[in-house]
Amino acid sequence: MLKRSDIVFSFIIGFVFGWFLIPILSNFAIELGGFAFFLPIVFSFFAALALFAAWFLSRWLAPLFQFAKFAAVGALNFAIDFGILNILILITGTAAGLGFVIFKTISVAVAIVNSYFWNKFWTFSDRQTQGGAKEFFEFMIVTLVGIGVNVGVAHLVVNIIGPLGGIGERPWANIGAAASVVITLFWNFLGYKFVVFKKTEEPSDLPGRSA
Repeated sequence: MLKRSDIVFSFIIGFVFGWFLIPILSNFAIELGGFAFFLPIVFSFFAALALFAAWFLSRWLAPLFQFAKFAAVGALNFAIDFGILNILILITGTAAGLGFVIFKTISVAVAIVNSYFWNKFWTFSDRQTQGGAKEFFEFMIVTLVGIGVNVGVAHLVVNIIGPLGGIGERPWANIGAAASVVITLFWNFLGYKFVVFKKTEEPSDLPGRSA
């Protein structure tokens, strides 16, 4: 069931996504001018519309609404991961080597912590308070492996393979980060769904909240 809180959360996700998109596009030398300040607003409405569409279509495909929430959280994690990475690159001018590995570790760690709370309380609506320590431990195990996979793939693409086809160092850093996200996505989804939140995987609403 679609709640008012779902629309509000989708607006928040779209807004944050839009802001973090600005430094990402900046490192791709894409000039946005004054339009940059409209990105958060545009993505806020887009996120809310996409979630509403998923809820409507879930009448015929039940899991679609929960998947849309997971995808929205994934988009937010992407924005936080890439946004922080590109902000650090812009500040320091470092887009390769050990500095890049450190930046990527920081950015993906922040994104993963964000992922835990959004997926626990929104996507999978985990209302349980008992066993919280065990759940968080399981989450951290899945997460640590995910961070290793994420950073490892990014390091492979950026520092070992290196830029191809005349692509610049900064855009290639983002290509490496994107490759790591794609690989890690499958690991995280399977780990969260079947290990961490396996007992509360049916879609529902936030605890004690209604429209």
